[in-house]
Amino acid sequence: MGTDRFEERRPRTGKALSRRRFVSVAGALALGSLSTTLLAACGASSAPAPTTAPAAAQPTGAAQPTAAAVAKPTTATSAATSTGPAQTAAPGQTGPLPAAKKGSTIGILLWSHFVPAYDDWLGQFGNDWGSKNGVTVKIDHVSTNDLPARIAAEASAGAGHDIIEFNGQIQTRTYADKLVDVGDLADAVSKKYGGWIDMAKIVGTVDGQWKALLDYFIAQPNIYRKDYFDEVGASPPDDYLSLLDASRKMKANGHPCGQAMSNCNDANHNWRSVLYSFGATETTPDGNTITLNSPETLAALKYGVQLYNDAMTDEVFSWDNSGNNLLILSGRGSWIDNATSVYITARDQNPDIAENLSIALNPMGPGDKGARKNVSDPNAWAIWKSSQNADTAKAFLASWYDAWQDWGKISSGYNSPPLNDMWKKPMPGLDQDPKLTIMQDWKDLAYVYGYQGPITGAMEEVQSTFVIPNMFARAARGDTPENALAWAEGEYKRIFAKYKLGS
Repeated sequence: MGTDRFEERRPRTGKALSRRRFVSVAGALALGSLSTTLLAACGASSAPAPTTAPAAAQPTGAAQPTAAAVAKPTTATSAATSTGPAQTAAPGQTGPLPAAKKGSTIGILLWSHFVPAYDDWLGQFGNDWGSKNGVTVKIDHVSTNDLPARIAAEASAGAGHDIIEFNGQIQTRTYADKLVDVGDLADAVSKKYGGWIDMAKIVGTVDGQWKALLDYFIAQPNIYRKDYFDEVGASPPDDYLSLLDASRKMKANGHPCGQAMSNCNDANHNWRSVLYSFGATETTPDGNTITLNSPETLAALKYGVQLYNDAMTDEVFSWDNSGNNLLILSGRGSWIDNATSVYITARDQNPDIAENLSIALNPMGPGDKGARKNVSDPNAWAIWKSSQNADTAKAFLASWYDAWQDWGKISSGYNSPPLNDMWKKPMPGLDQDPKLTIMQDWKDLAYVYGYQGPITGAMEEVQSTFVIPNMFARAARGDTPENALAWAEGEYKRIFAKYKLGS
């Protein structure tokens, strides 16, 4: 940012097309060339092999709720950003949070946000906070695809940044013994803003200790082209079976839909939304027993095969996290299950596309066990024990939470907040755009992987090795749904056995 108090470093641009790159490209290229040039850049139509997760700590964690807690819709009060040298204790706290140490330096490693304005805001926030507290703040952004490997390297070396941000692939338990107890910060922030939502406890606690703090989660609504639905006489996507019927007709008109069947975060959460909405689960509520093999999972798999065969594009096998966005921005796609960043990008850079985009709730599943459950990507702050400035890191994060209205607004509400009082209406970033106001109730629909149980070390490895999307990809590529399910159950059993969990 051009000051001696702040440095922001970004990765060099490589050959792979990141979602951050497509944001810039989408505004510069004509829509006619987007559909051929950018989608072709996503790679060949073959699913990459699963990666191997780092060595993991023993599984622990809070039980996952059957539904997220609900905040009463009241008017939000203004919260001033705290940037002073010392943090004031929250009501009921026994003492002040650690103060920033003048002359110190903190490094922060996080992903390159899919709403670039947030990264720009964070850079300025770090600059201002550092100047006021006499601290140098250095921020490194890497692609979400590269982040797990960077975190693993720092864990192995016992050196690197002070603060890291998990994105999508939460590994609080994998690295629990290497992370600072942030219970004092969790307690202070909780008391200040009405308590953590249930997802925060699932993501952040290990053996009753706070080892990471949910900073926000990324909701995954259906983003759809209303004009294409109108062309085939279809209603907005509200249940999976009607959505399948409409999708067949739209593909016949040259407008396929798409859900990644590759090794990326989008594939992990999109297909879990289908599973959970069909009534399937991954584990028992205690997280110890695998429940994946069920009639509901088999029904969801068969649905996925039908959707792929009748309505999708085969590009889904090679997509990274930008693939579904590119499909919509090209003008070809009819709908995707994705974060609101694609709408925000179109609104700001391609208004002709944005005009026809709408946002819908996650579809309902069929039958008596059918439900509306959206699996979202959680993000979480953590501090390495190897940090020489953990107190300063805590002081920085405390001020970041105090700035929630600012980062909510700058991200256009993409950053779904982690504390109950932050869900009081109107919500910053969501209240000014009629198409985004539907997101103000998303906390009621949001789930994370591992349902019905907690996120255990075993589930962290299941997530990081992409078992669920690979199960759907196997079935879509021609294996029987029964065989694909048997393969996935075998992977669960192999992984769970490493953690001495039951079958």
